[in-house]
Amino acid sequence: AEVLLDEIERVNRRIDGRVLDFSKFQGEASRLGIVDDGEVAVEVGERKEVVAPLVEGLVASALQRLARGDLQTVCSLVGHGEKELDAQEPDGFSQVLVLMERNGFEARRLDLTVAPAIPPECTLLVLLGPRAELLPNEVTVIDGFLRDQGKMLVLREPNGPNLDAITRPWGMRLLPGVVVDPERSEAGDPTTLVANDFPTTHPAVEEVDAALFVTAGGVTTVKVEPPGDKGLNVTPIVQSSEPSWLELHPTL
Repeated sequence: AEVLLDEIERVNRRIDGRVLDFSKFQGEASRLGIVDDGEVAVEVGERKEVVAPLVEGLVASALQRLARGDLQTVCSLVGHGEKELDAQEPDGFSQVLVLMERNGFEARRLDLTVAPAIPPECTLLVLLGPRAELLPNEVTVIDGFLRDQGKMLVLREPNGPNLDAITRPWGMRLLPGVVVDPERSEAGDPTTLVANDFPTTHPAVEEVDAALFVTAGGVTTVKVEPPGDKGLNVTPIVQSSEPSWLELHPTL
């Protein structure tokens, strides 16, 4: 425990760690909410959380949750055949849900075919592989959310529904077809790409050496007409190699 805490303190000098004997410091254990030997109390300001066992990942996650302040709520859109965040299938997102919750995010379902608006507690919208286009009223609600500094993550299967109504106002278009890149393929499958070209210094790809994509679709930038927010900046963060192409009629 002391070795790990020393390493954490060396990484960030603002962090102070200490190891106490549970049997001798019952009063301090009670204040921290610790009820058993081996538990770890993480404090940031007046907020605290107890995790166990003492491993670097759990301590780092607790620090992130407490330092973030307000709870972040991810609202997953449903109603168009989207994948569920808690789906256990091989192509589901249950592991993503576990990581989100571990890092202080709360997840909830949101059906805009029924709900008239996006709840104010939603800090991020996610659209995970819809099988049908969104209704016009849904597009209007989402557009208003984004223009009010909202954030959204969109995942679409290759040859999925047209989502231009959502993405074009923000300078992006999801293209039909499957990206084929024989020079950067995995296990002889030209549609399974290993991309290592990151044309940006965005934090999302910082220290990332490569990314694996299975049957990836194409994304391109488009001119926003009429001119929108002058502060809009569209930044590609990963791209396939020069010889790659977009196959509109793949035989899979």
